[in-house]
Amino acid sequence: MIEIGKRTKFGGNKNEGRYATREEIFNHNGFKCIVVLHEIITSHKEVKDMKWRCGYIGISKKHPFYKKNYDEIEEKGGTSVHGGLTFSDFGDGKVLPKDYTWWVGFDCNHYRDDIRYWTFENVKKDLKELAEQLTIKNLILKGLEDG
Repeated sequence: MIEIGKRTKFGGNKNEGRYATREEIFNHNGFKCIVVLHEIITSHKEVKDMKWRCGYIGISKKHPFYKKNYDEIEEKGGTSVHGGLTFSDFGDGKVLPKDYTWWVGFDCNHYRDDIRYWTFENVKKDLKELAEQLTIKNLILKGLEDG
């Protein structure tokens, strides 16, 4: 089970590594949404530690974007989210639940992104907007299929 606030380490040694902490899991417009804080901690004096947030949204088997690559979703979906969608895959069981949900997401680690601006609240706001866009697109595409 994926826990809120649990910091998961990926590789590295006792003084450095990559971490992910799930800050919140919530539902919006029928979509499961997850805000994750990523960190890279290093012991090298020349390299600064890094922190950034990502937003992920779960797409069910019934949605037309299930198993679609994020580029295809943006192309067909007309989605608008910070920096564009940058992730699409099933969960790994560490950061994202490992079930039959297809996850798409965006990151706030682009050139000139600032962790002070991309707060938990701002990432959550973008996730809610993405859920609303995916809801509208689902209704349009299903209407075309039925039409």
